[in-house]
Amino acid sequence: MTSKKEKILDTAALLFGRNGPKKTTIDEIAAEAGIAKGTVYLSFSSKEDIFIEVARREIDLILAKLRRVVRSETTAISKLEKFLITKFGAEDDMRKKYKATQEALQESHSLPQSEKVRQEFYAGELHILRDILEFGIETGEFKKVKNPDKITRALSHLMRGLEFRCDSTDVEYLSVADKVGLFIELAVNGLAPRK
Repeated sequence: MTSKKEKILDTAALLFGRNGPKKTTIDEIAAEAGIAKGTVYLSFSSKEDIFIEVARREIDLILAKLRRVVRSETTAISKLEKFLITKFGAEDDMRKKYKATQEALQESHSLPQSEKVRQEFYAGELHILRDILEFGIETGEFKKVKNPDKITRALSHLMRGLEFRCDSTDVEYLSVADKVGLFIELAVNGLAPRK
């Protein structure tokens, strides 16, 4: 990727995080990047294309990090714990990296063009979770299951339920450690072989 294209993506990511994708304009991206508006259009046909490329770049980084932390562990439980810690911490890391507001993140998640990228991310996550499940079955840490694909999807849905971030005062905020503990308690103890 050219350095100008990288500069456009880096600048756009910061502006999307700060202002939201809808409020961010190509003019702002060009001005902040210190390049001409026409240069932006030489690399990207629209703001939506820039947004998709920014999102895809972020999910690729997160999935690579998830794979790396999972590979570094030797037990299925520790692989799952590291996966969850990294996964649940990714949104906070992204918020800090881009100085993103909660509103900008919610707006980004609600855009129709983000759905395809989100599905690619979920597919990558499912693959990693499936590998952890199979490893745990092979090592005897988890019991054999009839349908590993369905169990993997169920684990993914459980994980997504724990990801929910609520800023309401009537709902207790769960820390990353709380989420990981709940996930392990709910999912892993159900997978552990009975003694």
